[in-house]
Amino acid sequence: MLLKSTRDVIHEYTRCYSRIHDILFKSTRHITQEYTAFYSRVHEMLITSIRDVTQEYTAYYSRVHDILLKSTRDVTQEYTRCYSRVHEMLLKSTYFITDRNTP
Repeated sequence: MLLKSTRDVIHEYTRCYSRIHDILFKSTRHITQEYTAFYSRVHEMLITSIRDVTQEYTAYYSRVHDILLKSTRDVTQEYTRCYSRVHEMLLKSTYFITDRNTP
């Protein structure tokens, strides 16, 4: 009787721990799946946001580059026009001075 009772208790413990193991295994698997899905979503969000930020920076620096290029070109053209006018004025005045001093 004691042997049968001991065997029944061991059997019951075994079934209990087997069910507990299954529950823990399932919950661990579900947690792992949830964890993986979560980090996969976070990873995608980061990749997307990094790509978006990179595109925004690229567009910004491209616009700034265009503005600087245009302003540099405009300043260069203005300097060229200015020095060309000054050069002509100096030539005319030099010619006028030279022409007047010629006997």
